[in-house]
Amino acid sequence: MPKVKENCGVVGIYSLSGKNVVPMVFDALRALQHRGQEAWGFAVPNKTPFKKIGLVSHSSSEFKKIAQEYASPWVIGHVRYSTMGTSKLENEKPLKAFSYNNLTLPTIRLCLN
Repeated sequence: MPKVKENCGVVGIYSLSGKNVVPMVFDALRALQHRGQEAWGFAVPNKTPFKKIGLVSHSSSEFKKIAQEYASPWVIGHVRYSTMGTSKLENEKPLKAFSYNNLTLPTIRLCLN
């Protein structure tokens, strides 16, 4: 039987009441940090995904500013442990899966493990 590996961590948070959940993603990603210590990021609707190399906790002094700038009732987040590719910011998730900018369809963001 193949050995189970733990690589990367993914979280999604949604508020039915419309509350800003971005501050919650910082806590969730810190809790998942053991699964990926290379880089981290998150995405909210209508914004470019936020991505950073290093540990989540190393950016804690910026959390308040980031949470205000990216305020949203839903967020997806990711911590990276690379199993392929190099340790570069463009390899961090969330990824922009596809976008139909000339149509009224939404852009899709994707996190994966």
